[in-house]
Amino acid sequence: MSVTLFRGDTFTRTWTFPLDLTGATAKLDVRSASDGLIHAASTDNGQITITIVSPTSSTVALRIDAEYTATWAVGVYEFDLEITYATGIVKTYGAADTEKKKPEKLTVIKDKTYD
Repeated sequence: MSVTLFRGDTFTRTWTFPLDLTGATAKLDVRSASDGLIHAASTDNGQITITIVSPTSSTVALRIDAEYTATWAVGVYEFDLEITYATGIVKTYGAADTEKKKPEKLTVIKDKTYD
């Protein structure tokens, strides 16, 4: 799956998991092939929140504010979501359906406000 974002817009994404993520943490890195790490979001820095919906369902929500994306160059990036479960097990998820195992593409395009 590919996501398109105007440079300077808030980047949001939500994943739904069919399990209880109590005690889990999450992180997501936005990377480019040429420049490496562009942005790191995590439950530690408050840009990712985990909500327990029920004993069999949880959501993970990403929010990277416009102040950060305004500094990103126009181009194509990749990202994936890494969950560290309370048990210490680490799993990486690509697409929003949590079943695909490859990074998602993020295309940042020009916004006349910033370019």
